Amino acid sequence: MTYDFPQLQAPILLEGGTFDAAAILPALAEEDRARVRGFAAGIDAGDPSGLAVYGAAEQGAMQTWLDIAIKTVADQGAKQDARSVDRILGSLRGFDRLCGARRFLVGHTSFARLRKEYARLAPAVDANANALLDQSIGLRRVSKVLERMEQENQAHLARLSTYLLCGEVRLQELRGAGAGELGRLERRLHDIALTRQVALQTRGQLLLLVDGNARMIDTMERTLGQTLPLWKAQVLVALGLSAQAEARAEVERTRRALERDMRARNSLLGRLMAALRGHKDERAALRQSNARLLDAVTDLQRALRAQEPPRLQANDNKVQEEARP
Repeated sequence: MTYDFPQLQAPILLEGGTFDAAAILPALAEEDRARVRGFAAGIDAGDPSGLAVYGAAEQGAMQTWLDIAIKTVADQGAKQDARSVDRILGSLRGFDRLCGARRFLVGHTSFARLRKEYARLAPAVDANANALLDQSIGLRRVSKVLERMEQENQAHLARLSTYLLCGEVRLQELRGAGAGELGRLERRLHDIALTRQVALQTRGQLLLLVDGNARMIDTMERTLGQTLPLWKAQVLVALGLSAQAEARAEVERTRRALERDMRARNSLLGRLMAALRGHKDERAALRQSNARLLDAVTDLQRALRAQEPPRLQANDNKVQEEARP
């Protein structure tokens, strides 16, 4: 070729559908159109060796690039384990069923059972979370590679489109000039068009992979950044509520036991007080009886003294005086 290959970056070269050089060429800048026509003028339709290498280097680069792309995607699929999210969510749902609001209300879920269940689930949840984090980091790396590959594919697509555009321009010029055998050029352009179609299809697949990885990364990071912390906060609330419920129940049991003990003590104290009051009444009655008995004895003595002679009364009074302390 006698002219430098034009490095075109026009978006129209990346569009799919039927390749129409007559529609693409007017859409280019004037400078790019001049470069395309200048490069096309150097294409020799009668040179078999020249046509054999026309665009072949780009086709070979595309082949090598596709091998790298296949290996990258295959390695990504081998390392990816989509079940990590499902395993984590399964563990969380199992604990959530144990911590249902109705169970708390009727008191069927004990603090010891919740704590035991969390101790059982926590290692598996943490292990799956770490695996999920590793996968997320790996997917991010793969996505970066896929994004670079998509950019590289666009570059291949632009160069293949440029080869095809320059060849189509030259083919139309030769047809207009009434040139002879153009079959070899037409076949070469057909091969380049097929490779370009592969690049277009690959571009779509790469975009799907990048978008799928982005959604998977978003799911993983949402699980790690939102679902797990929210679940742990709910576990904290569940354990706290269960502990409070058991503490309230224990306080209630202690209160009832104290009330029973106090009632028993009050009953015993009442009986003791009643017994004491009965003893006081008996002592008062005894004192009254003794007083009445002494009064009767005194009256009897007075009556006897009234009936005795005066001398005996005097002696009796003297005896009584001596008997007094």
